[in-house]
Amino acid sequence: MHTRIRRLVAGAFTARRIERLRPRIKQIARALLDGMIAAGPPADLVSRYAAPLTFEAQCEVLGVPAPYRGTIRAWSVARSGQPGATPEKTQAAELRLHACVTQVLMDKRCRPSGGLFDQLIAARDQHGLIDETELRGIAASLFFDGHFLTAMQIANSVLCLLESPDALRLLSADPGLISRAVEELVRLHPAVNHSMPRVATADLELGDMTIRAGEAVTAALPLANRDDAVFTQSDQLSLSRPANRHLSFGHGIHYCLGAHLARVELQVALTVLLQRLPGLRLAVPSIGLDWFVTQGARGVQALPVCW
Repeated sequence: MHTRIRRLVAGAFTARRIERLRPRIKQIARALLDGMIAAGPPADLVSRYAAPLTFEAQCEVLGVPAPYRGTIRAWSVARSGQPGATPEKTQAAELRLHACVTQVLMDKRCRPSGGLFDQLIAARDQHGLIDETELRGIAASLFFDGHFLTAMQIANSVLCLLESPDALRLLSADPGLISRAVEELVRLHPAVNHSMPRVATADLELGDMTIRAGEAVTAALPLANRDDAVFTQSDQLSLSRPANRHLSFGHGIHYCLGAHLARVELQVALTVLLQRLPGLRLAVPSIGLDWFVTQGARGVQALPVCW
């Protein structure tokens, strides 16, 4: 089932299709910064820039009509289990999210054509590859954490750069470094804490540990990404690191479907931000920032900045 569903969804997230969206993502980023600049400093870079940018980009991929986006975003954020949320509230938000996405799937009048939602509907109606329950479940699941985690990654990356003046100056002076910079920032400060769990099918020895058949194993990504056997000066930020075999997007059959989208969002978000706000700086000491930390994710809840 995993392979069947993944094949249905994967086509919308290929590097070629996502690259065609780059101009639109830039347009969204610039518009968000226009609003932030007009309101004046200080501003929370998460709520005013990173979070709406990643959500809008995902909606472009999926083909979500503009009138539904605000409601879907609200329930998607509530479903993610914000600090102070009870399990009951999180579950209720997920049900509301499912209901709203179902409404989008049924509304043919204003749904943009060519998005992933149209492809999934065709998979149900024309090809019989999924049924109605699967269609609704897949569509809603696409809002569970992808845009949320990428927004966290943007904030983590900006914070790292603001605390690394030499790297910030280097990237500002040479935008051609952006691809390497993104890979390095994702390696050093990933928003995702753990890999997907794997279950051992046989007993095996890993280092000085014995893993028994049937036991679940997960990798701590921030630690794996700082393996001295793989990365020279693994605790250091190096924008010129030539080979970056980080695991922040996973590995194997569970490699992140949205990795190409996340990379483009990060590249655009950082490039546009540094171009428009060359004097960007933290508005509060970093020690006072509040963090959203769960077993699966880690990122600042808000990132107040001035310029």
